[in-house]
Amino acid sequence: MRRRLQDLFDAAWRAPKTFLTVMVGLGILGLSGLVFLGASEDVIQGNGAEKLDAQRLGWIVQHRSGTLVAMARILDTAASVPVVVLLALALGIWLWRRGLPVAIAGLPLASFLVAESLVAVLKPLVGRARPGAALRLVTETEPSFPSGHATGASAFVVSAAVIVAIFVLRRPLGRLLTLLAGLLLPALVAGSRLELGVHWPTDVVAGLALGVGTAVVVGGVALWIMSHPDPRPTASSQRRTVLRARLVALLTKSRWSDPMVASS
Repeated sequence: MRRRLQDLFDAAWRAPKTFLTVMVGLGILGLSGLVFLGASEDVIQGNGAEKLDAQRLGWIVQHRSGTLVAMARILDTAASVPVVVLLALALGIWLWRRGLPVAIAGLPLASFLVAESLVAVLKPLVGRARPGAALRLVTETEPSFPSGHATGASAFVVSAAVIVAIFVLRRPLGRLLTLLAGLLLPALVAGSRLELGVHWPTDVVAGLALGVGTAVVVGGVALWIMSHPDPRPTASSQRRTVLRARLVALLTKSRWSDPMVASS
């Protein structure tokens, strides 16, 4: 089975469907980029959807319930940086032990770390204030835009769902349910931030879009690396090319590189 997983990846990359996959990825990247840029412009300019943020968040706060708040607190912890890093490490090790290359097994963790780095840069640049203290149920001190929980959750979960659906699962129903979960879970995390009153609606919308876009870009880079496994040194840049070759060899390394072991 492990050999078949590796063969599945090789076939997926070399098949004519690769072009369609690339076009779908570019379409998702473009859509997420438009959503993020639109939300960012509204927040920076103070118009558009930003003008409705207070009204929409007020409605959510007015309809709070004990059950929803309790669920939101659970998601607040589950989507925190330490927990997601541990989950991503565990998932990556599990995928690698199933025979996937490091570049693919590590995608969820890489997507999450890149997304969180972008959030760390954007928050102080935009400098948006959070909702008033009277609305917040948990303590947050960083700027509000974009939502770090929504960004990180979407980057990690979307990347993980796509990899598991393509390389692990076989039944179409299982793949479909996994992909749907990859969309639903980040949306729930985003909703929990509104339920707790620590973000404006445009914060979480921008975070979801940024996370999805990050997952697409990081995944595209990994696939590009997988498609160029043997860079050859040149006389002018031999040292740099050799280092790159070693890095590529590490990222494309599979635990079951021996066909006889992989098929056993």
